[in-house]
Amino acid sequence: MDVKQLLAEIDNRKAKLSAFRPLTEGETERLRDEFIIGFTYNSNAIEGNTMTLYETAMVLREGITIDGKSLKEHMELIGHKDACMFVEDLVQEAMPLTEKNILDLHSLVLMDRREDRGVYRRVPVTITGMQVELPQPWAVPVAIEQLLVDYHSEKQNLHSLERAALFHLRFETIHPFIDGNGRTGRLIMNLELMIERLSAHRCKISRSCAVYRLLRGVEFSKRCGYDY
Repeated sequence: MDVKQLLAEIDNRKAKLSAFRPLTEGETERLRDEFIIGFTYNSNAIEGNTMTLYETAMVLREGITIDGKSLKEHMELIGHKDACMFVEDLVQEAMPLTEKNILDLHSLVLMDRREDRGVYRRVPVTITGMQVELPQPWAVPVAIEQLLVDYHSEKQNLHSLERAALFHLRFETIHPFIDGNGRTGRLIMNLELMIERLSAHRCKISRSCAVYRLLRGVEFSKRCGYDY
């Protein structure tokens, strides 16, 4: 199946899903709760958080602390849940993606590191295990500004899923923050999918290796003279 066929199939499934709407309040709340817990677990696990899916549910649903787990790991879960709720607010208001939205999302994701929340990095960084050339700190604000310009200008030319995926790829190869880039990037991707009435993505940890392979592909492409 080529990309055009795949996107057509996605549109077909979107139409079928829309036929089930509106859901009851109970159905909506159940799906929302399960998605936030699953997404929070997977997104943080990708970054090294050791909470299990069950422990994540206990922290977010019951507000309990898990014996043997650090305060940092608890705050990562709570911050990510708050960020998910902020995404829901932006979707309800149909807010266009802006730099301020990105910084606000990052502030929630990195709630355990007050001094680094919602600010661009001031030092060079690397992605562990890769040779992807990331922008120098002084170039990050300009790169994000251009990323947003390109994203909004592509609205008429690309499928919503393509735009969201490309934005996520480009965002991660800018790596604008000292930490929390992956979690913030995945939240932004889901924000854009939800605004377009597409299903949000849990970004399972079992698929994280595929993401790193993709980034390595970008690295190779840039060395060959291609740009994204």
